[in-house]
Amino acid sequence: MTTRRPRAATDTPELVEPPPLSSTLHRGRVSNKNAVFKKVLKRAGFPMVALLAIAFVCFQTTAPQSPILAQELSSASETKAIVETPPLFKLEGCPAHLTQTKDLTTPGPKQYKSADSFDGVQPAFKFGTFFKPSAAKSHMRNDVPYFEFLRKQITSPDVRMALDVGANQGFYTYFLAALGFQQVHAFEISSRNFVALQHGKLYNTPELGARVLPHMVGLSDRSSQFNLADEGTSYGTHLVEAVGNSSGTVQTTTMDCFLLNFHQDLLENIGFMKIDTEGFEMAVLKGMHMSLPRLLNLKQIFMEIGPNRWARSGLSIDEGVAEIGHLMVYLPHAFIFTRNDEACPENIMDSNTVTPSESLTENVKMWKIRKYQMHAIMSKMEQMGADCNFWFSQTPHSPK
Repeated sequence: MTTRRPRAATDTPELVEPPPLSSTLHRGRVSNKNAVFKKVLKRAGFPMVALLAIAFVCFQTTAPQSPILAQELSSASETKAIVETPPLFKLEGCPAHLTQTKDLTTPGPKQYKSADSFDGVQPAFKFGTFFKPSAAKSHMRNDVPYFEFLRKQITSPDVRMALDVGANQGFYTYFLAALGFQQVHAFEISSRNFVALQHGKLYNTPELGARVLPHMVGLSDRSSQFNLADEGTSYGTHLVEAVGNSSGTVQTTTMDCFLLNFHQDLLENIGFMKIDTEGFEMAVLKGMHMSLPRLLNLKQIFMEIGPNRWARSGLSIDEGVAEIGHLMVYLPHAFIFTRNDEACPENIMDSNTVTPSESLTENVKMWKIRKYQMHAIMSKMEQMGADCNFWFSQTPHSPK
């Protein structure tokens, strides 16, 4: 005799919604077809099953594979991180707030002069400087080939925003604003350079000046307070975690903190970055591991790299090359610009394995480099004390 367990008050029967009538009729037709198929197999026996199995295998091995599918399968490991955008969230360990400085901290046109961009630079712009304007303008001479190159690559910004990390007095900041980016977020840690950067807003047209958003914040691989050391020139400041010859304390944070905790609205709108942080470029890259996969419209990064200065941020050649390799997952096309000078001489390149892709000027050449070549190039640059400009792009480069 079976004893039936009394149903407890919590054992409520699960309510199952009946399937629609059309679904029921469809399953009935499928069941009838399956019954007929089973009868056929029962009569035909083993030979019939064997023939069907052979036909199935032959179809799988001979059916042509879609070229698009084949390409997707072959590159799945590299594109998965790009296609599958991680969800947004806020990070711990970030500063409680980052103040964006919009107004001039110390308006002083007598100390901070207005200077024009170098002759021939298009579009033309102005910037603030504490140097003699003619000297500051002359200092821009070496950037002219890169301005022209970037102008051709960014013919009409299809996304609205750019970042200038290590803005100095604003050469690239105001050039990018003049190119048409609606917002250029500029990061500068030197108080003197920062005030000059702000004065550029005053000396350009109100429309162009409004596009520039200065931040007196350093971007690195962690959030911290650093001392700003002065090497003796206003173009040679860098961060050190020590008390000594310092000109002030500055706040640093990561790109991840800046974007994920304070400016998630920028993630889909950043199309270009320029990074020049006096040897901390790899630290900047290391601090954007979480945000980089979410920057779906980031097309290009223009960056100065000097491996001999990586020691400032405690980085080895292997670690620096690994950071570049991680960047190239998202911006896979890498180029180096050599110049006919000691700063980045052409002989750092092995002409037997690499050929120049384009000559920007008589003295500036552009070379396409592969990921596997990066370590040898960085090692040679370190030995020679070279600082070179690199361009990383989402798409292949076609000379224009």
